[in-house]
Amino acid sequence: MGKITTFLICISYLLSYAQDGNTISTALVIDGSDLSVNLMNNAGLTASNLTPICTTDADIFYKHIVSSGDNYVTIGMSSASISIGAKIDFQILRAPLGDINNLEEVTCADYNIPLILGGSFEQVIDNINANDEFYLRVFKPSQSSMNLLSGTRITMTSEFNSTLSNQDNNLRKLEIVVKDNSINLINNSKYNNYKIFNLLGALVKENNINEAIKDINISGYNNGMYVLILSYNNEIMRYKFIKRE
Repeated sequence: MGKITTFLICISYLLSYAQDGNTISTALVIDGSDLSVNLMNNAGLTASNLTPICTTDADIFYKHIVSSGDNYVTIGMSSASISIGAKIDFQILRAPLGDINNLEEVTCADYNIPLILGGSFEQVIDNINANDEFYLRVFKPSQSSMNLLSGTRITMTSEFNSTLSNQDNNLRKLEIVVKDNSINLINNSKYNNYKIFNLLGALVKENNINEAIKDINISGYNNGMYVLILSYNNEIMRYKFIKRE
């Protein structure tokens, strides 16, 4: 059966704490056990610079191992905002069958924490295998946003859904996988338009087609970070990615 572990991350500037999770090899495991995290000094984090990478900021890793029989993973964060707005950058990585030398980027994105309201994200990933390892990589926010992480909750879950095993695509969620020369949109059943911008806001490419997008060719792009905007009617999805090769 699936295992669910949710834990609260507390951040304190007043305490010094030996920081686990500062590299992928010391990732904090969330596997259904009663894992609890004491006060951690997030200010002591350093940048791992592990590739594939979203940003070069300091980062911390969390890990979930898919159990035998499970067929989808849910990964999410939820942050409470008190007095200021902020933005949290994160990345989801998959190590097929636990092979961290063959890491695949699933998501490179961020979520906003509006003033007073708080913010969150949740992503559901299917088409998984037993012993696949998923890593949530959270990048250190600006110093002015640090206090917001005292109210941040992280959830990593793997479970079995019989509907998915019967190939009901209506419940399958979009998964974006960035490779060296292409972007694959797995389970995309609706987004048929896209635009790509560089970080200066310049439009690099746009395309309107009559069917759901499956792949986007990025072989001719310069190395660097871009923003992909997917759209369908009035629905828009924003996604950051890095071109490396």
